[in-house]
Formats: sequence, C-alpha cells, structure tokens
Amino acid sequence: MTNAYASISVYRGWVVSLTLDSTPGQGLEGCALMQFEGVCMERLAYASASQSFDEALTVLGQEAEAFVDRWHVMAAARQEEQQAELVEA
Repeated sequence: MTNAYASISVYRGWVVSLTLDSTPGQGLEGCALMQFEGVCMERLAYASASQSFDEALTVLGQEAEAFVDRWHVMAAARQEEQQAELVEA
C-alpha cells in the first residue's frame, strides 16, 4: 500500500465513513460505511484500476448519498402505509 485516505462526513443524519487504499499496479480499493443512529446499515465496496482518489471519492460519495436517499424514501413510504392501516382500523 502506498497511499491511504479516510474521511467521515454526515449526510441526512447518517455518518458516512470513506476509506481508500492505493496499491502499486492494482489501483484503488476502498469502501463506504453508512451508519444511522450508531448502527452500520450498509457497506459499499469500491475497486478501480484508476489511481485517482478524487474520482474514487466522488463515486463512493454519490453511491452513499443515493443509498441514503433510497432508504429515506422507503422509510417514508413505510410510515405512510402504517398510518393508513391505523386509520382503517
């Protein structure tokens, strides 16, 4: 391993941890861990022959945000269904 990068950010209340390692001749490998209220909800893997940390961080960041956005849409739909069931009861 020649280089490493790690960052932690917050998106919509989720803690997103990004890590990347550069290996000579093999490119970049890394992952994004998404935690909500202290629980790891998803892990996204990343591997590329590219040596561009900026490109890798952009891809991982976009995938993490898309996962969180989908999760919030599903949670809102589930909440609406539960409220509708309560009204019907």
